[in-house]
Amino acid sequence: MSLEELYKKFPKKIVDRVIEKFNEINQTRNEDYFYRLESILKIKMENPYFSGKEYLKLFYGDSFDKYWEDKNKDLITPYKIQYWKNKGFSQIESEEKIKEYKSKKATTSENFIAKYGKKEGKKRFDEFKNKSKQTKDKFQKKYGKNWMIEWENYIKSKDSTSFEWALKKSMGNIEQAKIIYEKRLSSILIDKEKKIEELGSYENYQVYIKELNKSKGRTFEDSLKKNNGNYLKAVNEYTEILKKRRVRFGSASKISLNFFYPIYDFLKSNTEFKCFLEIEESSPFFLYDNVNKRSYCYDFCIMSQKTKLIIEFNGIKWHPRLEKYTLEEYKQISAYLKDDTKINEKYYYDLEKKRVALDNGFSYLIIWDEDNPQLNIENIEFFLHKNKIKFNYDEDTKNKIHQKTKPRKINVGLGSSGSE
Repeated sequence: MSLEELYKKFPKKIVDRVIEKFNEINQTRNEDYFYRLESILKIKMENPYFSGKEYLKLFYGDSFDKYWEDKNKDLITPYKIQYWKNKGFSQIESEEKIKEYKSKKATTSENFIAKYGKKEGKKRFDEFKNKSKQTKDKFQKKYGKNWMIEWENYIKSKDSTSFEWALKKSMGNIEQAKIIYEKRLSSILIDKEKKIEELGSYENYQVYIKELNKSKGRTFEDSLKKNNGNYLKAVNEYTEILKKRRVRFGSASKISLNFFYPIYDFLKSNTEFKCFLEIEESSPFFLYDNVNKRSYCYDFCIMSQKTKLIIEFNGIKWHPRLEKYTLEEYKQISAYLKDDTKINEKYYYDLEKKRVALDNGFSYLIIWDEDNPQLNIENIEFFLHKNKIKFNYDEDTKNKIHQKTKPRKINVGLGSSGSE
């Protein structure tokens, strides 16, 4: 990002005005200088009068905490101990009062119901959700056909176990974000790859997960019973249990959505087609393997009376590509498969998954995260055209795909490449 690029994206007068104010606060240019400027300008264009905390953080950067402390040091609010002490409460009582106040102020359905009654509370909470700063409807209007990808990115920026959240927290400073992200993961998130490495094998990891799921309080009802019916306490306790268990799998990968969602969006209004995609507004697609007695979940499925298509998005770290790499080469690539037997088992599992789809009359395409995005775009378009679906990515979508799906770098010698 450069000044010239900012002038191309935003009105020059607004850019100059923001830079003047920004430079008054920031005497030196850090590596995140243009990232913060761009973020401020985006907010300014959406709402010229907005000056919330996140906006001020972008202006003040590392000095924000001091600025905020100075700004609020003489302000006594119900969030401060002194406020309650002035009302005659002790130190311990004041701390409890702050917790109670925060709980009552939280915009949850429970608090709306407690305040207004069940029927009116539910109605008001639904109204509040629809009026909130960011909703799906607002994203659809703002981003058009690519709204779902932007919505997923927004949700991740609010998820404190995502790197996007850490990046926002660090004002765009990648090195600081890495530190924040790792610290957060170590406290509340079971990182699958790291846990496998720590336990020595994938089998040990599976045993660990089974044991973890047997832990006390594994259901909300258990937590409710343990807390004598106190709903809020049970919610807090059960949330912590879920955080400790949390493993990220069972939904469409963020990268794959860049390829799949534009097709899904193109076809969903056409009553001839039924699409299956692992996102909130759709559902996953499964086929049962009568030979091996198990089900397979497929990334993206398109069906009509004449058409049955499946497109898989494979990550090279998780799916052996033995048409291209030798076993020894793949051991250097894989996230957890480090011996010949396990690599072959996973490779044949993927082959069986494909066989089941073909046996059920589906045409089948695999694209890879290590391949050039342009190659994946061309393969998908050719596959769809071949099956009588007239879809082409527009230029804006292609540009976004190229920006957001950089091919994974693999640092081993290449074997012979095979085609899917």
